[in-house]
Amino acid sequence: MPGRLDAPTIVLHATDPAVNAAAYRVLFGSPPAGDALGSDTPFELTLGGATVRVQSGTAPSAGGTAASRTVDRLQFDTVDLPAAERLLARRGVPIDISERGDLVLGDHPALGVGSPTAHHEGGSPDAELTGIDHVVVAARSAQTATAVFGGLLGLDFRLRQQPFEGVDQLFFRSPSLVVEVVVSTQAVPDSEFEMWGVAWLSTDLDRTHRRLADAGVPTSEIRPGHQRGSRVLTVRDRSLLTRTLVIEKGSRS
Repeated sequence: MPGRLDAPTIVLHATDPAVNAAAYRVLFGSPPAGDALGSDTPFELTLGGATVRVQSGTAPSAGGTAASRTVDRLQFDTVDLPAAERLLARRGVPIDISERGDLVLGDHPALGVGSPTAHHEGGSPDAELTGIDHVVVAARSAQTATAVFGGLLGLDFRLRQQPFEGVDQLFFRSPSLVVEVVVSTQAVPDSEFEMWGVAWLSTDLDRTHRRLADAGVPTSEIRPGHQRGSRVLTVRDRSLLTRTLVIEKGSRS
């Protein structure tokens, strides 16, 4: 892929983005929005360089196929979108153009490439949530995942492991994001790739837990993570539109 694939955008769809905007502001510790959003008005909120975009999944669009308008998508920014489009075309990759002019992989609408835009920064100066730790994508095939993420998109293939029987985990890295691809015989996605969830990074998980509890957001209890010294909690708010974890890395003294 020409140019550097940079910060990710998580594109999610909802019938009333205003509800989801409020949920993400609470998660990020952002102040309430000054202006009310209409039910079809998309919103974007950025934390640590990673952007969440929620848009209506049913509103008519000037561009893109029905699939590219309604499938939740992991999108990578690039500073040279025309060059990326030319390269994908030379490789015979079908491309849909979204209503915002982003490139959506026609055979894999859960993945795309876009241009950096000006985003509203979420959180607050003293916020303990700092950005995305990693994104999880469900896949049907480890071979296809390697070809698309490693070959087509040019991400660095870091690790493959089988933590359980029938489960493959593949880890890819861009300059600003780790993508965990899960292939499971027990949970086969409807399409080749599906957005599965997002893990956010906290510098103080106890504070995150208290803050969300005070805001009435349901969460799990804090528990040990898979990485040594890490701790995690699950945020059980359906308004976030995707499975959501918060991770604190390293031992606390």
